[in-house]
Amino acid sequence: MNRMIRRGVVFTLSLVFFAGTARAWKISDLEAEVAALKSRISQVEEREDKYRKEVEDAKQATQDQVLQVRKDQADQKLEIDGLKQKVGQMEETLKDLSEKMTSLEAQVQAQAQARETAEPASETKESGPGTDIYNLALDYYKKGKYDIARAQFEAFLKANPNDPYSDNAQFWMGETYFQEKNFKYAINEYVKVQEKYPKGNKVPAALYKIGLCFSYLGKKPEAEAMYKQVMESYPASEESAKAKGQLEKLGQKSK
Repeated sequence: MNRMIRRGVVFTLSLVFFAGTARAWKISDLEAEVAALKSRISQVEEREDKYRKEVEDAKQATQDQVLQVRKDQADQKLEIDGLKQKVGQMEETLKDLSEKMTSLEAQVQAQAQARETAEPASETKESGPGTDIYNLALDYYKKGKYDIARAQFEAFLKANPNDPYSDNAQFWMGETYFQEKNFKYAINEYVKVQEKYPKGNKVPAALYKIGLCFSYLGKKPEAEAMYKQVMESYPASEESAKAKGQLEKLGQKSK
């Protein structure tokens, strides 16, 4: 009886031992599996931290690039504004220079016109039959009384149509209109110098003055034709040199 009881106890203890051992193995396996899972979690977390850092670095780099682009844009805008300001200043300077040049050109043209319309220094009072009227007309012309001077020159021409100074009187008829800037009437009187006194010494001056009248009337082709006629027909005359200068001016204006 006692032997059987001991065997039962031993068997029972064996069962308990094996059960405990099995339980211990199972716990050990679970602990190992948990440790493995923790290791994997740690690796995943490290990768996540790495990716997060890369994303943050990328964001920072992008922000830096954006800031740099914005800074470059601001710098470019400042540069453009500065250039625009310089351009504006240069345009103002050019405008002032252009206005000054225009004013100077007008002054030069006025002076040139004044020289052209001035009485030739060689023109003096004449003596001889009928010259009293001629000299009186010349005095009126010098005083700027062109209408009275014109009437006196006309009276001289009627009284002395074939006088040696008739071509001069006819030329001065044109000059009275020229001084009054009545260029169309002046042309008519200058033309008469060539028509009535083709061999007179005033023909080159009359033709040259016709060219000037056309220039002031804005008829460039007609002016050029008259200047060329003076140069070709009277190359040794003083008016030929003047005509050449006028042609050069017209050429410059056309450029």
